[in-house]
Amino acid sequence: MENNTEKKWFVYVKDHHEGPHSLLEIQEKLSQGWVEGEGFVWSEGMEEWQRMTDVSAFQPLLKNKPLGLGIQPKTWEPDAPSEAKAPDLESSSKENPNEGEPNPPTSTRSRFLMRGGITLAFLMGLVGASRLGYLDPLFEVPAVQRMTDQMSQWTRPILLKAVETLPFTESWISTIPRLDDVSPDDFEELKRAARTSLKKHGPQFAIGLSRSHPGAPSFYVTTNAGEGFKFRIFVVGIPDTLLNQLSFSTEIGGVVTQSLGKTDAIRYADGRVIPRGEYRIYLTATEDQLAPVKFTSKASPVVSADSIQELPKSTQILAVKSYFLAGNKDRSYQERLKDFHEKLRARASSEMTEAKQFMITLSSQFDLTQDKFTQLGKAKPTPLQRKQWEKFHREWSQMQGELDQIFQKWSPESLKNEYFYGEFFQLLQSLGHSVSQVHGLQHGYFTGVQGLKDVHTTVKTESTETVRLLELLKGKIDRAEKLPPTPSGMPQREVW
Repeated sequence: MENNTEKKWFVYVKDHHEGPHSLLEIQEKLSQGWVEGEGFVWSEGMEEWQRMTDVSAFQPLLKNKPLGLGIQPKTWEPDAPSEAKAPDLESSSKENPNEGEPNPPTSTRSRFLMRGGITLAFLMGLVGASRLGYLDPLFEVPAVQRMTDQMSQWTRPILLKAVETLPFTESWISTIPRLDDVSPDDFEELKRAARTSLKKHGPQFAIGLSRSHPGAPSFYVTTNAGEGFKFRIFVVGIPDTLLNQLSFSTEIGGVVTQSLGKTDAIRYADGRVIPRGEYRIYLTATEDQLAPVKFTSKASPVVSADSIQELPKSTQILAVKSYFLAGNKDRSYQERLKDFHEKLRARASSEMTEAKQFMITLSSQFDLTQDKFTQLGKAKPTPLQRKQWEKFHREWSQMQGELDQIFQKWSPESLKNEYFYGEFFQLLQSLGHSVSQVHGLQHGYFTGVQGLKDVHTTVKTESTETVRLLELLKGKIDRAEKLPPTPSGMPQREVW
């Protein structure tokens, strides 16, 4: 027996779904006109959304029968007359056609099928006329465009059902509104993904670029995967093509409703427009999907995320597009990019020299403190040895302090976006910290903080890490110097 107070039903209202609701709550919405009796509903255990008229639990509501709190009231029905006989409508009509009995009322499902058939035939006629070009002048009128977009809000569910029921219609029925801010090719891809039969072809996904604001792009997403599909888009700049910027990457999310979703505009946090250049756009699914679209996780990724440094390794990529963003790829862009690359080559050469000098200085600092500790830290220090260490400590710390002040100015964002060899300087930060740690442990022995045995153990551990960082940095610098330039003449660097 159906529990009328259990909140388990989701109801599709206009262009979104609501719930969970109980049957009593849905009965009230029906009486107030917020929900239509032929609307779609879904609950846990159902494979897909179904019309309310096709779900047995809603039959009492549609017949205007009152619901109780989980117990159906017993209704009284009069006994059928023992000799009652159904009227012979056919014979009555023949004898007196003007006074014949009225035809039995058509069922709700039959009325829906009849209206759906009429609507589908009408729409097919309109689509045929549109494909022949007869309606093109009409659709150019702004008022007609606004009207068709408003009509699509309620016709889209019907069109989607038509495509699902009649797969042959998927090649020419559009289930998304007219999008004037995307290219014709993008619009065709968006339409195709939205209208393709899920049962026949499986989940389909498409990305389209909105060109309303070139410096702050946004993206459309369509899919046949189900209402409420949640997605994330990763925007990754191709380094050699970005103007006045070494790299750029960001991510943004959205939700698909009635087969179509759109992201917010993409900018820097301070409102600046993104760098002009070539970008790759990756569409992915989020983990927190609604139950009707859980199956999207079974879709085959179009490319592995393992080779894309900006994406999490477990990311499932569903679609990929390439765009030139934040302006035109014109002569002005080409000239400015050439000037930027010339400056970048000079900067890369300067950074390489600077990174090698810092590495040599830190290596020297490390060797100095190791040698001094070996000389003075073999046994319990004498007053003379403490005095000698203290003098060395002041001189050593002055140099290391100057280095640390420089290292602190390198923020992770500036190293990634403003430095050509930012990874080298990030390693220099870590190396400088490790060298300071070694010296700090050694200094603790001469100030009485630690005993000789404990100092030797911890110093050995930290020294091993320092040597590892030195070798890692030296290896990366050596490889970078041996890499040939790119076809555009730019020095290469390892992805980090």
